[in-house]
Amino acid sequence: MLFGGTTLAGAVFGDTWEWDGTDWTQLEDTGPVARSGHALAYDSNRSRIVLFGGAISDGTPRGDTWEWDGATWMQVEDTGPDPRTDLQIAFDANATKCVLFGGLAAASALRGDTWLWDGTTWTQAQDTGPSARRSHAQVCDTVRSEVVLFGGDTGSGAVGDTWAWDGAMWTQRAHFGPPPSASAALVFDGTVALLYGGVDSLSDPNAKVFAGTWQWDGAHWAQRQDIGPGPRSSIAMAFDTARGCAMLFGGVAVPQASKTASSHLLGDTWEDQGSGPPAQLTALTINPATVAAGETTTIEADLSQRTPAGGAVVVVTAAGAAGVPNVDVPGGATSASAPYAVPADTPPGDVTLTGRLAGSSQTATLHVTGAGGGATMAAFTITPPTMLSSQATNLVFQVDLTAPAPQGGIGVAVTYQASSVSTISIAAGSTSGQTTLSVGAGLPAGQYQFDAALGSQTLSATLTSV
Repeated sequence: MLFGGTTLAGAVFGDTWEWDGTDWTQLEDTGPVARSGHALAYDSNRSRIVLFGGAISDGTPRGDTWEWDGATWMQVEDTGPDPRTDLQIAFDANATKCVLFGGLAAASALRGDTWLWDGTTWTQAQDTGPSARRSHAQVCDTVRSEVVLFGGDTGSGAVGDTWAWDGAMWTQRAHFGPPPSASAALVFDGTVALLYGGVDSLSDPNAKVFAGTWQWDGAHWAQRQDIGPGPRSSIAMAFDTARGCAMLFGGVAVPQASKTASSHLLGDTWEDQGSGPPAQLTALTINPATVAAGETTTIEADLSQRTPAGGAVVVVTAAGAAGVPNVDVPGGATSASAPYAVPADTPPGDVTLTGRLAGSSQTATLHVTGAGGGATMAAFTITPPTMLSSQATNLVFQVDLTAPAPQGGIGVAVTYQASSVSTISIAAGSTSGQTTLSVGAGLPAGQYQFDAALGSQTLSATLTSV
């Protein structure tokens, strides 16, 4: 979800937008007054997005707290931290509180205080920790149960230190890593924290604007070799847990102090398909689970999250069956299926299919029956059983089954002395079928044995001509 922002030319926004992985949709245009420099955090415990502070069009900082419930904005508090902009908030999932640090207050006063929001009340936690700063980056590392803070501007320039909040105190974790920068973006992908962009000075019109991604594993920074959105700062960035990817919107491509900054605003949307833990295979199912050899069933795969843009392939193997297909899951999907034509020579019995994806695996059992499914022939008859040699006769060949025919129906071959005469088709769910054979006058007197074959089973019936 995205709220507000600035044109860097005096105008600010107060609109609310949502990204679904394909399109942006404007959700609401009422709520907090238009502003920029505010902070947002998702409270997963209460399913609310919390907004605090920012600055309105004339630069005046705000100190109000708002919450978005997925449909409506509601102001929930107007006391707590003093009004400020360029602050950061992250939701501490372990303590179930939002952690606010720093920012720029009235009269250009930098703040270095820490506040906690429990959904009802703001409480100041401590004044020791990172030096006072603005435009830093902050996110919660849910694996290590700590809030990570990087960089920002201390008034003397950008810094590149890394701090962690454990719910009670701040601890400096690193002096080295990404270059000192302000207005970078930081998200957590379920395994590591990802930092993108930033600028090495908020006041220098010739400052360096950064591109590229760094990742923090709780102890060390490492630069990723990726091709991303290009240099920018003041970025909106979040991690989409449902789709397993980091997404980024906008920013400014030149130093914020540049006279041309307002004409270099960006409105593009990017996704980092390489971030986040890979999708896992959560279920492998076969529908229908019982088929006859020669029939077709469907293999279905369900994943833990949406696949990246390139999709994913669930590799399916089986012992005792040939031609088992893999399941190709398209990009952005959480499930897919593939048809499987069970070879006609597959012996009856249970076949275990195993699906594998990114270290995860699931199994499913396919029950293969003979050519007639679970049905066998109970009777094969010819009506009438006796005909006059001098008269043409329509003979009805009928087969009765012991159980309903399976999906796709079955065909019973009728032969005479090993030569094909006809096929009796029995529809799925039916227990009998018949076919008619016209025999002209002049059939020599005698007995004629016809055979009906279903799989390995053969029944015989005799026609008498007199």
